[in-house]
Amino acid sequence: MQFTKSILLLITILSLSLTGCGSGGSSNGPSTGLLSLHITDAPVDNASHVIVEFTGVEIQSSSGNRTNFNFSPPRQIDLLSLHGGGSEVILDNVILPSGNYNWIRLKVNANCDELDSYIEINTIKHPMWIPSGSQTGLKLVRGFHLPAEGIADFTIDFDLRKSVNNPEGQGNCNGNYKLKPALRIVNNTEVGSIAGTVNPTLITAPTCAVYVFQNHNIAPDDVDEIIPDPITTAIVRRNTIGEYVYRGSFLNAGNYTIAFTCQAENDDPETDDNLDFVGTANVSVTAGLVTIHNF
Repeated sequence: MQFTKSILLLITILSLSLTGCGSGGSSNGPSTGLLSLHITDAPVDNASHVIVEFTGVEIQSSSGNRTNFNFSPPRQIDLLSLHGGGSEVILDNVILPSGNYNWIRLKVNANCDELDSYIEINTIKHPMWIPSGSQTGLKLVRGFHLPAEGIADFTIDFDLRKSVNNPEGQGNCNGNYKLKPALRIVNNTEVGSIAGTVNPTLITAPTCAVYVFQNHNIAPDDVDEIIPDPITTAIVRRNTIGEYVYRGSFLNAGNYTIAFTCQAENDDPETDDNLDFVGTANVSVTAGLVTIHNF
C-alpha cells in the first residue's frame, strides 16, 4: 500500500507597509515584513488521519542570524483534514527583517515507536518516524527574499507518494512508517492548477490517480526517483453528484504531460514499477487559472 498525493505546506510571506518609505526603510530602524505560515493538504488514499506534531519553525537569514518560533505545547495537526483548499496557520503575521533568507526549518516530533507523528489506517495508529527528525526537522534549503514593503508568497509541496514508506526500520523502529521528506517550493504568484473529470468506465480499482509530469510529450512512469518522475499526483475522488474528479494544484505556469492510472496503489517509490497509464495528454498551465482536462 502506498500513499498517493501530496501534502502541501503553504508558506505565505506577506511584507506590508510598516514604517518608512523607499527601498532603504526608515531612519527609525531596519525595514521589516510579516511572515504567515500555513499548512494545507490534498487527500491521501488508504489513510484516515496523517498527524504531524510541529514544535516550531526556525528561519535563517543570509547574514547568519536565526529566528526561532517555538510552540508550547507542540501542535499536532491532522493534515488530511485540510484537503479541498483548507489550511492551518502555524505562524500568523510574525515580524521579520526584510532581506534574503537561506532556509526554513519546520521543527517536528517524529520519533521511533511514538505516536507524536503517526498515520491512522483502518482505526489503527502507526508511528511515523524521521531518522534524526527531532534534531533536523524538515529543512527547506531553497532561499527566499522578503522585500521591504512588498509581498512574497510561496508553497511547499510535501509529496507523500515520494516521502512515506511502508513499515520498515531497524531495532525499535522496526514496523514504523518512515517519513523521507521530498519537498518542492513554488511561488504562488506563478502557479495554476489542472483539474477535470474521469469517465466512470476507466475506474477499475479503488485507487486511481492522475500523474503530472513537467514538459510536453513525456512518456509517463512511476515514482522511483528516476527521470521522469511526476511533479505531483492527483487522487481521483467521487464528488457529491457522483462524478469522478481530480485536481493537481500549485503547478508552475508552463507545459505538462498528464496520465491516468488505476494502479497507483502498486506504486512503490523505492522500486521501478510497471504501471498501466491511459489517456496521456499535453496540457499547459497559466498562473492564477485552472486548466481543465477530462479523461
